[in-house]
Amino acid sequence: MGKGFQLDRSTEADSIHQQLVDGLSAEFALLPPGDPLPGAKELQQRFGVAYMTITRALDELVLRNEIVRFRGKGSFTASSRVRKIYYLQIAPDEIKPYFSPELEGACEQARISGIKIQNFPIANYDTVGLVDWDLMKKLPLHVPVVISSLSNFHGVLDFLLERQCQLVVLNDLTDRCRFDAERIKHCHQVVRNRFKQIIKAVSILADSNCKKILLIHEGPTVFNPIRSGYQAGLQENHLQYDPELELFCQDNYAVTKNRFEVVMQMRPDIDAIITTYASQALAVYNVLQKLRRSVPQQISLLTLEDSAALAMNQQGITSVNIDRHCMGKLAVQLLAGNHPQPVCREVPIVVNYRETVKVKI
Repeated sequence: MGKGFQLDRSTEADSIHQQLVDGLSAEFALLPPGDPLPGAKELQQRFGVAYMTITRALDELVLRNEIVRFRGKGSFTASSRVRKIYYLQIAPDEIKPYFSPELEGACEQARISGIKIQNFPIANYDTVGLVDWDLMKKLPLHVPVVISSLSNFHGVLDFLLERQCQLVVLNDLTDRCRFDAERIKHCHQVVRNRFKQIIKAVSILADSNCKKILLIHEGPTVFNPIRSGYQAGLQENHLQYDPELELFCQDNYAVTKNRFEVVMQMRPDIDAIITTYASQALAVYNVLQKLRRSVPQQISLLTLEDSAALAMNQQGITSVNIDRHCMGKLAVQLLAGNHPQPVCREVPIVVNYRETVKVKI
């Protein structure tokens, strides 16, 4: 099993008992079911602690059904079912509560699978990109970890690989994911293929005879999958690319509304809009109502993110969606599966046809 983890005897560390339970749990989870485990005396020599301290830790692992004890022999074997998965977040919940559809999906699948999800902050402050390495060192070796955003957590990737953690990356094919492709090939991946998603969206609009399709996005470079997929979709449908038909906007209703009003004054020939976010779609719809542009007779509207608000809108807004909730569920399934080699799963694209696109279904 190699050198394995070491006990941290500093005053800030968890109790010796808790370190033993967490560390041995992670080590033993890597072994095939039935593999023999080191006995209490061997572990006592390895860690230099009291014999009873070791036996209490082993007793807890037996009660949690993580290892199997042979009565009367004092020996144990592995039972390699995953019982806890760590989910990275930027800061502790008391500083910045964290919620996302991916985390919700992971928690739902974990309940089904009898697994505990534990949030693990990489720092004690809410600043993207900064890492508290003393805090990171408290993460046990070999444990299953979900990396929900490579953009936010790429700084700890090498550290997690060195600790031989079982990693799953939620890969949305951003510029950062492309840049780090060589590093994440050693991890499980759940892919949100936004390149294919936007091509599908453009094709739906092209089929409804739209020619001037405005894309509202926040892609920082032309390599961003939404921007590159938009151009590829236009080319596939024999439509001309026009750089004036790209509008940079983040996930903000008010900003989108203001910027889109300006674009419509400058380009009244626009006959379709694709938004990245649901909030942008709602902003666009309200501007079109204000301008008395009938939807979908004069102009079509489609978004890449679905939400209940779109379905409940005055006119239901069509979406070409990749289920982020499903991404979290797949992440837990991959880690629970104990796959010997990295596995990649792609989340399917779902089209929710509503009332803002003229399409024959």
